[in-house]
Amino acid sequence: MCRFGKTGIYKAFMFGSPSIIVTTPDICRKVLIDDEHFKPGWPMSTEELIGRNSFIVIPSEDHKRLRKLTAAPINGHAALSNYIEYIEDISKTTLDKERVYLGGFRKGVHTLNHGLRAMAINIPGFAYHSALKARKNLMAVLQAIIDERRAVRRDGVAIKAKRDMMDELLEVRDENGRKLSDEEIIDLLIMYLNAGHESSAHTIMWATVLVQQNPEIFQKAKDVVPKLGTFLPFGAGSRLCPGNDLAKLEFSIFLHYFLLGYRLERSNPECPVQFLPHRRPKDACLARASTCLLFYFRI
Repeated sequence: MCRFGKTGIYKAFMFGSPSIIVTTPDICRKVLIDDEHFKPGWPMSTEELIGRNSFIVIPSEDHKRLRKLTAAPINGHAALSNYIEYIEDISKTTLDKERVYLGGFRKGVHTLNHGLRAMAINIPGFAYHSALKARKNLMAVLQAIIDERRAVRRDGVAIKAKRDMMDELLEVRDENGRKLSDEEIIDLLIMYLNAGHESSAHTIMWATVLVQQNPEIFQKAKDVVPKLGTFLPFGAGSRLCPGNDLAKLEFSIFLHYFLLGYRLERSNPECPVQFLPHRRPKDACLARASTCLLFYFRI
């Protein structure tokens, strides 16, 4: 900005290639919806980590096919209705405990995410090398679950009533009756795990922190809503985030329970903020959630 001024278009060098950065809503929307002139340009290192069947790297025709095939299992009304109970349980459990441990799976997703924007140096000790190992471990865990679910179906065992995203992806078929391969399912799940962690988790974290720090803003929320069409958190056009409705459902349910029944006390309120791979407090927002004497009705 010091060099070019506040033009909204800036020249840079990113991921080993000359790049143009655009920041104004109008130009961002133009780039997002113009599939003829703008194509995905993620580096090969990102493709290796996120998967070659991920929406962000596959060509337009494959993208349209996979997006159409997975729209209902991920973002459809019936699927979202099934997810409500899961999200409610997770939200209440998280708020009612000082800490929640998700074991190596959570650590694997976190490590993978840190490698997405790291230099592609595949040597022990570097973030990219650790991310490749994390992806391999995540693939093994997901493959074991897929094998178990397929065995249940093959043996004719009654399928559980409470279905999840993997159940939906295992059964979906295209117009020719073709099902998703194990590789496609794993890449899609890793993509959603990464996208869900970096959108839903960070949005919820900053919402709880900022609402506590600025209670007066919550009272006049309608006055600070951005102008229509200037806030594009899920992108636009044919590459619009396929899980945007699921993400908004997660935000809504968590914030419903948090705002009506809890208060947040950060352990380090002056903790500095880091900006890579995403904007977050350096202590991962270490805090204690306490209940308050409010009554609410379940919606």
